[in-house]
Amino acid sequence: MTRVEEVEFVALTGCSLSSTIIGYMLGAADRLVNNEVSRLGNPSLDANTLHDASLLLAKALLADRLRFDGTFDVSTTDYSHKGGTEAAITTLRAEAIKLLQEGARQNIMWLQKANR
Repeated sequence: MTRVEEVEFVALTGCSLSSTIIGYMLGAADRLVNNEVSRLGNPSLDANTLHDASLLLAKALLADRLRFDGTFDVSTTDYSHKGGTEAAITTLRAEAIKLLQEGARQNIMWLQKANR
């Protein structure tokens, strides 16, 4: 089971790829989140943070996939044409990582306060 449901992903992105491809993207996004959480020392992050980071990474994976088949149109995302496809992908990935890092930082601060 992935953190982001296929129905939600399709509703938010308008993606018309097959369920199989979307499932692989959502699974890959979850693995990327898990890898980053592991890199951060496995802090306990709330489900909303993990979901939002996974959604951002799934969007980046979708943009990357559409870039490969030549159908990516940056005007359908929240990003401007000026940066192009690579900038949109980089920005989505960076937002996801920042979200996880901020959640980990807050978790560490909470643990430090609780252990005083």
